[in-house]
Amino acid sequence: MKKHITDKQEYEIGRFGREHLQYLKENQPMIYTEFLFSGRLNAYLHEVEIKALDMYERLIREYSLQQGNRAVKSQKSDGMGRENEQYSKCS
Repeated sequence: MKKHITDKQEYEIGRFGREHLQYLKENQPMIYTEFLFSGRLNAYLHEVEIKALDMYERLIREYSLQQGNRAVKSQKSDGMGRENEQYSKCS
């Protein structure tokens, strides 16, 4: 059973919502027309925007954690590499 969005409130649509709107117009014209004529397009795009922003923020968090771990590993290996260079120069 599909949940129908019947909210008449106008939402501001951001980047992800606008990109999805363009996708609907170009690739899913029947779905676009159905949302448009039923008055649900703005609420639907707002929902897409919220979900996309949540996913984007989660990906950024995960990526920064990965990069943080890599930075720590990189710093440790750089430190070891520098020590090894010092030993090789002393030989």
